[in-house]
Amino acid sequence: MYWIVFFGLIIFVASLALNAWYLFRYIWINSASRPRRVMRYLSGLVIAIMAAGLLVELFFAFYARTDPFIHTLAAQNWFRRYWQLNSLGYRDIEWTPDLLESRAKIMVLGDSIVAGHGIENQNNRFADRLGQMLGDDYAVLNVGLHGVGTKTQLEAALEYPYPPDLIILSLDLDDIVDTATALDVARPNFVPTGPRLIEESYAANYFYWHFHRAAPWPWAIHYQDWARGLYHDPGVWETYRSLLSDIGQFAQAQNTQLIVVVFPDLNNLSESQTLTAQIADLFREQNIPVVDVTDLIEGENAPAFMVNPVDWHPNELLHQRVAEALYQVVLEIQ
Repeated sequence: MYWIVFFGLIIFVASLALNAWYLFRYIWINSASRPRRVMRYLSGLVIAIMAAGLLVELFFAFYARTDPFIHTLAAQNWFRRYWQLNSLGYRDIEWTPDLLESRAKIMVLGDSIVAGHGIENQNNRFADRLGQMLGDDYAVLNVGLHGVGTKTQLEAALEYPYPPDLIILSLDLDDIVDTATALDVARPNFVPTGPRLIEESYAANYFYWHFHRAAPWPWAIHYQDWARGLYHDPGVWETYRSLLSDIGQFAQAQNTQLIVVVFPDLNNLSESQTLTAQIADLFREQNIPVVDVTDLIEGENAPAFMVNPVDWHPNELLHQRVAEALYQVVLEIQ
């Protein structure tokens, strides 16, 4: 329907231009007439503005940029363009028993960060970079699911058809949200809505949210404050802490090596640092190797590692740093 309306508008503007040309060329031909000159100028201006508007709309119809909650049309464009899944439902290659034969299997578990939210070329994610560094003797399996918590990630690992020799568990501060939901902690609706027009026009959608973001996003800040606050809720934290502890014990019982990666909030590194340390210490107490990503960017401008100014998912540079840190850990434990 969108393209039907769009091409209908093109035909409408073209017909206006043709009729205006015909009118001033063959019907209203007195060039000395002041009203004719004014009307010719105004009609040309209106047609030019309408044509320019259509060109702007056409540009944004193909413009793609992510946001944290995928609520803009540009973000939806991005996912349609870059988010292809294999038969198992993961953004990864199609692994087969033949491809995995005689190779050590490393499973990377996590959410949208592991799956590569905002990373156009999936070969630039930290899991893929790690696989490139390790070489053909290893197969790095990306089991990243967008928008799910730690418990769902573990369920995905148990259902995965190829048991791993080593597990890399990627955690970020949002992963506690599912635990809170399971405990019936109310989750406010943080994603705002706008006028109906912005859902009908790519250009209007972009400019509406662009100027909306020119000021601080109270709803986005509210969401992160709420999520971080869950770590100070005794009931939620103890339940989540128990889940994380069970992960380490499960890996040890299965004689499977576990490595944990903890990502901070890149748009508020100082406040998230204590929480990532809290998670990292939990695993270190079980002698499980941990890569605390906060340590990798200490003293640097954290927003420079975001995929774009409005999306706090890590960019390719940070994925590369995480891959390099993991590579060293894998070499040490092998």
